Amino acid sequence: MAENEVQNKDKTEKIKAWLKNPYNLVIFLVIAFVLIIRIYYFFLTLHQPLWWDESEYMAAAKTYAGMAKYQLISARLPGLSLFLSLFFKLGITSEPFLRFIVLLIPALIVLLLTFLLIKEMYPDKRIAIISVLILAVLWEHLFYSNRFQTENIALIFEMLSIYILFKSYVKKENSWFIKPKYSPIFIFLFMVLSVFFRAGNFIFVPAMFAIILVLNASLIFRKKNAVYVILAAVLLVSAAYYILSLPRTGLLMYYQPQFPMAWNSLSVFYGLYQSLSPSIPSVLFYVFLIGLAVILTSLFIYLPTLKSIKPDKENLAFKSDVFNILLILSVLSCFIFLIRPKGFEFRWFFSFITAVLAVTARGLVSFSDYLASFFKKKNLAILFIAIILVIGLYTQVARVDPLIRQKLDSYAQVRDSGLWIKENSNPEDVIFSGSVPQHSYYSERKVYGIGFNVDLDNETYLNEKIQELKPRYIVVSNFERVPSWMPEWTQQNQDRLSPVKAYFADSQSQQPILVIYQIKYDSVSSKDSIFAE
Repeated sequence: MAENEVQNKDKTEKIKAWLKNPYNLVIFLVIAFVLIIRIYYFFLTLHQPLWWDESEYMAAAKTYAGMAKYQLISARLPGLSLFLSLFFKLGITSEPFLRFIVLLIPALIVLLLTFLLIKEMYPDKRIAIISVLILAVLWEHLFYSNRFQTENIALIFEMLSIYILFKSYVKKENSWFIKPKYSPIFIFLFMVLSVFFRAGNFIFVPAMFAIILVLNASLIFRKKNAVYVILAAVLLVSAAYYILSLPRTGLLMYYQPQFPMAWNSLSVFYGLYQSLSPSIPSVLFYVFLIGLAVILTSLFIYLPTLKSIKPDKENLAFKSDVFNILLILSVLSCFIFLIRPKGFEFRWFFSFITAVLAVTARGLVSFSDYLASFFKKKNLAILFIAIILVIGLYTQVARVDPLIRQKLDSYAQVRDSGLWIKENSNPEDVIFSGSVPQHSYYSERKVYGIGFNVDLDNETYLNEKIQELKPRYIVVSNFERVPSWMPEWTQQNQDRLSPVKAYFADSQSQQPILVIYQIKYDSVSSKDSIFAE
C-alpha cells in the first residue's frame, strides 16, 4: 500500500513539474478547450436528421453493403461510402456510434494534424497553437464536422501529404515509419486518397506540384536541362487541354467553362471568419490581412533566394510562406477559372484551411509583437494575442451556436417518413419522392425522384413511370423543390391517391409539410385509370 502511495505521489509530482513549463501548460489548456468544445457539440447534434448530401453518402454506403438501392452521382467519389459500408456489413448501423467514429474522431485528428503540420512549418510554436484554437471553433468547420460529410476525412489525407512534404521531403526527417527517400511515394498516395474521399479536393494538388518545382528550381532550370523542361511544359499543357476538352463527367463536371469567371470567390476570406454583424468584419479577418501583408512583404524581400532554394531545413519559415501562398492561389484559381460557381459554401474552400490559419496566426503574432515592442516588454505580446484571440473565438462560437441549434431538427419529417415507409413496406417496393437520398437511406427502398432536375420532372412522365414501375407510395413535401404542377396533379387524382401518413409544420396539425400517399391500382377500371393494372 505504501509503495503504491509513493508511486502515485511520484506521478503527481511529475505532472506538476510538466505543467510548470509554460508551453506544456498552454498545450494542456488547448487540448482541454478543443475536447470540451467538440465533445459538447457532438452530443448536442447526436440525433439530428441527415440532409441531402449526408444521405447520399450514407445511402450509397448501405447500397454497397447490400441494404439499399442508391447510386452516387458521378461527381462524387465513393471513398466515404465504401468506408461506411464496412460498418454496415458488420451489422453496425447505430448512427450515434457511426457519428463518433466517422465524425468526432476525424475532426479531432484534423485538429491534431493542424498543430503538427504548422509546427513543422514554423519554428514559432505560437503560430501552431493559435491555428488550432481558431479551427476548433471556426463556425463552418464546427458546423459541418457534425454531419456525414467528406471534408474532414479528405483533410486528414491532405494534411498528411503536406506534413510528410515538410517533415520528410524538406527537413529530411522520418515521418513516423516513413523515411525521407520514400516520402514522394506517400505524398502522392495521400494526395490520391484525399481526392478519392472528396473529389473537390483536387484543387490543392497543383500547389503540391508547384512547391516541389520551386524547391527543386536550382536543378530544374539549369541550362543543360532547358530542353527537358520545355518538353515537359508542352506535354503538361497539351494534356491539360486534352483533358478539359473531354465530356464533362466525373471530376470534369467541376469544370464549368459556360459560366463567367467567379471573381466572387475572393470574398471567401471575409465569410470564412464571419462576424456577428455583416457590416463589421471579424477581428480574425483583420489579422488575416495583416498576416497576408507580412508574408507578401517577406516574399518580396527574399525573392532572390528562390533561385537557390533547396529542399532542406534552411529558411523553413520562408518556404512555408511560399507554400501557403501557393496553396491559397491554387484553390482560388481553380474556383475562379475552372469551377466558376455562381455562389459557394465556405466549406468548399477547406482545402486551403491550413494556409489561411497559418497566415492568420502569422498576422496575429506579428501584430502583437509589434505592439509589445512599443512598450519594450516582449511578454505583453502574449496578452495582446490572448485579448484578440478571445474576441475572435467568441465571435465564431456566437455565430455557430444558434445555427447548430436552429438546424437540429431540420428535415426531421423526412427522416421520420423514411423510417415509417421502411416499417410499412416490403423490400421490393418502389417509392417516388423528391427527397431521393434521404428516403433511400432511411427506407432502404428503391426511390425515384420527382421534382427539379431529377427523374420525374413533368406530369406526363410521372404518369408513364407510375404505369411502368408501380410504386407503392408517392411522397409529396415542401422540403425539396416541388414541381409547379404537383398540387393540381394530386387534386386531380384524389380518388387514386390515399393519404396514409402526414407530417405538419405546426403543433395544431393544420399545415401539412409532408404527405405520404399510397397509390390505388384496383379502385377503378384500367379504361379510366392511369394507375390501373
